[in-house]
Amino acid sequence: MIVNSTQLLRVIQQFTRYYARQFADLLARTGLSMREMDVILFLTNNPGHDTARDVTELRGLAKSQVSAAVDLLAERGLLRRTPDG
Repeated sequence: MIVNSTQLLRVIQQFTRYYARQFADLLARTGLSMREMDVILFLTNNPGHDTARDVTELRGLAKSQVSAAVDLLAERGLLRRTPDG
């Protein structure tokens, strides 16, 4: 079966919406955004890859989005920042 780029983009969009729906209740209960959840899940599932650079490169998120999510998570006490040696 040959898949063109439009079909692939549609599948990716459908999966993205499905993925976000799976977290809707949890996000509502915690007050977290999906971006913040993405950062938490990445850090939880990738021990040893705990820098903003790791998140941006390996998860494919924009540096500004990761920075904003980390700031909010740190303010809420859900994430602790430590200087990279």
